[in-house]
Amino acid sequence: MFVPNRFASLLGLALRVCAMPLFLAGCASPTATQTAPTPTTQATLVINLEADRYEFNTPANMCQAPMIADVAAGPSGPSHWNTDNEAPPSLLSQAMPSRQLKDALIKGGYMIYTPIQFTSMTIVFDHRSSKQPPESFVMVGGQQGTTKITIAEFPHLTASTRYLVVFVSGFNATTHQPTLRWQEVYDAFPIDAQNMVVLQAASTEPGIGTPQPEVKMPLSTLLQQLAGCP
Repeated sequence: MFVPNRFASLLGLALRVCAMPLFLAGCASPTATQTAPTPTTQATLVINLEADRYEFNTPANMCQAPMIADVAAGPSGPSHWNTDNEAPPSLLSQAMPSRQLKDALIKGGYMIYTPIQFTSMTIVFDHRSSKQPPESFVMVGGQQGTTKITIAEFPHLTASTRYLVVFVSGFNATTHQPTLRWQEVYDAFPIDAQNMVVLQAASTEPGIGTPQPEVKMPLSTLLQQLAGCP
């Protein structure tokens, strides 16, 4: 059985050590690049991460999620680091090659969060240990100052779009512990005008494996199945 607490610290445990089998079957080598500096700004460190991970894209898998909500995405806020004071880690002030800096940030469990607001939110499934509202809901990745981190598999929501979102607990890089202070957007499935949840978008890009069809399910059917979760 999949234990929700095991993915609560997905950033600190999965991305940092690439060893959480339910999140990451393997870790592609992250890349770090530096853009050319301009006369008015210093070079920007860009870290791109890719990961194979556990997906909550079926009702059975969703039964293992901590929290699921039907939301309408609103505006996003300024990005910040996952530290106690949300400030950049001291590593960024140290002189070191970009590759070494990137490795140190990942090893330390550091991540940039981008807060997201919702114009409406209905919690449809809640197995969290604490029902206390988080300080903020966040998307994983973003740009803070001159550092940008992206993880292709983690969604960034589009404003004025309705989603069924799976949330997991955040990770505090200062304490190296999961935290209820932030709730991360882990999976996000669009809900169309007919109340159909798009669990898998159609894949038609040439040269990327076998094309996959779009998979939809009526929201009412999905909610009925979630109501039967153990």
